[in-house]
Amino acid sequence: MRSIAVLALLSLVACDRSPTAPSSRLLVTAFVTPDTIKVGEATNVIVAITNVSDQPQTYESNFCGPAYHVYNPAGADLNSGTVCAAYSLQKTLAPGAQDVYADVWTPASGSPAAPLPAGTYTVRGELAGDGIENLPYTVQLVP
Repeated sequence: MRSIAVLALLSLVACDRSPTAPSSRLLVTAFVTPDTIKVGEATNVIVAITNVSDQPQTYESNFCGPAYHVYNPAGADLNSGTVCAAYSLQKTLAPGAQDVYADVWTPASGSPAAPLPAGTYTVRGELAGDGIENLPYTVQLVP
């Protein structure tokens, strides 16, 4: 019985190092608090960038506006068309270290800004590059 437990443990360790295991070195997670809000009200968006590897990782923090994008229920990017200066700052995270960016988002679009309609929207921290995984988070706009 003990040898079966050891074999099971070894197979889990082997799977962790297999070519099909996730290769993410930086994990980008967006959180929205509160995640259910009334149409037209503001909410807090927090984006965490975490080094999940055992080596220091460097990323470009060249955010144009917020460090996240918002997608409407149809999947369209509401942040598209953002114009900004070409400015980039390299940041290095030690293993297990985390950078956190916070912003207040008022769900509106257009010019002049009009409240977004009720529905489920997706917020995703945006950081591009090899070995980076951007996890989505949903926010519910209610009448």
